Amino acid sequence: KQSLALLKASNLNPEAGHTFRDFDLSLYSDKEDARYGFSPRDNANSVKEIAMCFAAEKENAPQNLFLYGATGLGKTFTSDCIAHEYIRRRKSVFYISAPKLFTVYEDYKFGRAEGSTAESTISSVQNCELLILDDLGVEFHSPFTDSCLFEIVNSRLSNRKKMIISSNLSPKELSKNYSDRIASRIIGEFEQLLFIGDDIRIKRLYQ
Repeated sequence: KQSLALLKASNLNPEAGHTFRDFDLSLYSDKEDARYGFSPRDNANSVKEIAMCFAAEKENAPQNLFLYGATGLGKTFTSDCIAHEYIRRRKSVFYISAPKLFTVYEDYKFGRAEGSTAESTISSVQNCELLILDDLGVEFHSPFTDSCLFEIVNSRLSNRKKMIISSNLSPKELSKNYSDRIASRIIGEFEQLLFIGDDIRIKRLYQ
């Protein structure tokens, strides 16, 4: 019952429910990528091991994760696997996309929010044990969104609350698109996990 309540409060897609048992390395090519010197499959295996370590909160696990790479390479899937392991361990998780997050904060600030939904979302963002912020970089960018992002990241780091941020932006692109104080915290305090290869969402359709 507790796990069901945590899942309901998590804002995760109830139809996904991925676990690390669903992590299929065969979807990734075993041919070496000349740009990186290793294959997408070897890279995915490394990502999986770090993600499992993070989800289990092992002693040597990173405190936060920054997942980056092109669309369709498994960033959201990996976050989902971690989230469900957290929930299985009776820990609170909250998932939200960057565009939705900033819309909620903006509506709340300017009195456009309905009922207590915005307050509940903001409380979850601030207080959950694991916050998953998806698709950072696709939101409408403004000084307001920058301010919100800084406050969220800085507050959670100060309170030692875990975060996963996923983005199509590389760390270098992140530094160009966001203020120094945001980029330095994400690059300095988050383990960076690169995703490479071909779109595995398309491959899954034809399995």
